[in-house]
Amino acid sequence: LTQGDVVLLRGDVGAGKTTLARAFVRRRLGDESAPVPSPTYLLQQVYDAATPIHHYDLYRLPTSGGDGEDGIGAARTSMLDLATSFRDAITLIEWPDRLDCATAFPAERFEVTIDGGDDEPEQDANDDASDDGEEHDVRKLTLTAVGDGHAKRLREAVASMAESESAHE
Repeated sequence: LTQGDVVLLRGDVGAGKTTLARAFVRRRLGDESAPVPSPTYLLQQVYDAATPIHHYDLYRLPTSGGDGEDGIGAARTSMLDLATSFRDAITLIEWPDRLDCATAFPAERFEVTIDGGDDEPEQDANDDASDDGEEHDVRKLTLTAVGDGHAKRLREAVASMAESESAHE
């Protein structure tokens, strides 16, 4: 990911949105033990990596219907200063649906949907997972590229991974 990239993280409570964001931030910081708290109460955490990372968690914002407003709406979006984040940083947003403003997000973006965690743990017969005797939650991540530019980047990344995989066989 590069400056200006926006990633919307979707999934139920406990799906692993914060865990995924935390792993990404730590990797970009180059410090696997870096403190990366959830921004649930502050709404935003900023990390000073080579490319700044702005991590939002919009869970605590009002949802549409509850208070007569459509989420926080376009007028109150400026309080979050999303435009600056979208321009200057890599932006990760948990619970993006709390922002009921279709124009709030860039036309070019990535969306990650995390499903799972409530079913019995599964293991693929070809999986090289360690046999540590512990059950592991299984998650399904769906990465969607929105916009032609991001779709092209995703296709190129997948092709590169497939090429790398075949080179190791």
